[in-house]
Amino acid sequence: MSNLKKVSTNLYRDVRTGIYYCIIRRGGARIKESLNTRERTLASARLHDRLSELPDRTAIASADATWDAVKRLYIDVLAKLAFAGFFGDGFERDARGSVSELCMN
Repeated sequence: MSNLKKVSTNLYRDVRTGIYYCIIRRGGARIKESLNTRERTLASARLHDRLSELPDRTAIASADATWDAVKRLYIDVLAKLAFAGFFGDGFERDARGSVSELCMN
């Protein structure tokens, strides 16, 4: 059973430790990241920073989006998530190289 209690949208607090977490859903994936604080105001500010680092999900919602625009957005999303530390070290380089190669074929 989870010890996380929802505080507000995307913001959760561990009942045992008091540490705040952000939980975000992107592309069907659930991303959970510690905000490394026990203070609510600081947690809210860090959550806002994390959310601003993520790209807008409606960036390619228009019907006239080209396949090249979709590929570029996908690569940029992976790079931004990697830069934010969601995947661990070294992922940004790998994602940019391998995803670019796959999409260009």
